[in-house]
Amino acid sequence: MRTFIAIELDESIKAELQRAQGFFEDLHGKVQWTKPAQMHLTIKFLGEVPEDRIDRLKEVLCENAAKVEPFEFRVEGLGSFPPAGRQLKILWAGVNAPGQLSQLNDLFQQACTEFDCPPEQRRFSPHLTLGRIKDVRNPQAYRQVIIDRGKFSAGLQQVNSITLFRSDLRSEGAVYTRLETARLGHDPG
Repeated sequence: MRTFIAIELDESIKAELQRAQGFFEDLHGKVQWTKPAQMHLTIKFLGEVPEDRIDRLKEVLCENAAKVEPFEFRVEGLGSFPPAGRQLKILWAGVNAPGQLSQLNDLFQQACTEFDCPPEQRRFSPHLTLGRIKDVRNPQAYRQVIIDRGKFSAGLQQVNSITLFRSDLRSEGAVYTRLETARLGHDPG
């Protein structure tokens, strides 16, 4: 079963992210925009986990969530991966990440080795994906929008829980199903 751990977003944040997607709509590129139902902040992508290990994964989720107190982060700024050059793959909104976000990522990087999920080789770079670029003839036009809209802010997101999701890939896009939600700073016992 394909899984990941993420923070769910408030509807008001999702609405602002949709508004940000509109900044790019007149640029005539092919972009697969993230639908509101798919908007989240990924803490750790685990990939395939055998179904008989999901109950243990839920336990690990709750155990590690208990170690981190609730927090908040601000969604602000726009960017792209890669940030420069002719190629453009992802458009994103920035996350002003407090220490608790990195702490969650570190906890799950370590804990998920139990599920044969290798730790990421890249540094954790929290972001909210607005869209995946399929074809763009003028990447500089997209980057100019990012510069022009540099003060974009979607507001403050309160984080009281984290969620384990199942991801099913379908022809119309991924479908996410909640498997477990764990409250932060809350003893799972």
